[in-house]
Amino acid sequence: MTFGNVLRSTSLGAFALVFLGTAIALPAFAHDGDHQEGQDKAMMKSDAEHAAMAGDEMKMEMEMASTDAMQAALVGNFGEVSKKLLDLAEAFPADKYSWRPAEGIRSVSEVFMHVAGANFFLSGPFGQEMPADFEKGMEKKVTEKADVIAWLKRSIDYAHKTFASADLAQGGDQVEFFGQEMSKDSILLILLGHNHEHLGQAIAYARSTGVVPPWSAGS
Repeated sequence: MTFGNVLRSTSLGAFALVFLGTAIALPAFAHDGDHQEGQDKAMMKSDAEHAAMAGDEMKMEMEMASTDAMQAALVGNFGEVSKKLLDLAEAFPADKYSWRPAEGIRSVSEVFMHVAGANFFLSGPFGQEMPADFEKGMEKKVTEKADVIAWLKRSIDYAHKTFASADLAQGGDQVEFFGQEMSKDSILLILLGHNHEHLGQAIAYARSTGVVPPWSAGS
């Protein structure tokens, strides 16, 4: 065998070894690449899941904060209107409790007793039953100033508890009320609006009889 043939034979053999080595290494390299890609995808999926969880938690916290703020607003607003009703009830002289603007229209005592009855009644869907001693027809039966104020105070405590303990997250729940399906949120708004409505009526009664609402005295 000539030197050239040996060289060619050696070169071919070396090339074959290199080719075989590469061929053997390639599947391993490809396997490593697939494994790394799988790890990257798993990490990306995990990061996405964590981000989604964090987003859900943030959304829940924001909703809770919004619910808490709304509840605080309802409690605060009811506190203001109920205090004015009570202050006005105190401001009316006892002899004005029977005054009414015209026949067939509620008297002063009847307005305040009507508010008291509604505070009890509208608290029912929130787990507070009408007091056993608040009987039918109390609006017309209770006429003495001290008795009217006592009932008004008691009803305000009832309604305050209703606003403070109501689960606003479940406010959309439907209950049967006045013979129809109504959300608990709607009943809370009716309760608050009812107090505002009759505060305005009581203010008109006060002005008509020369009674100055305490919060506006001196202004």
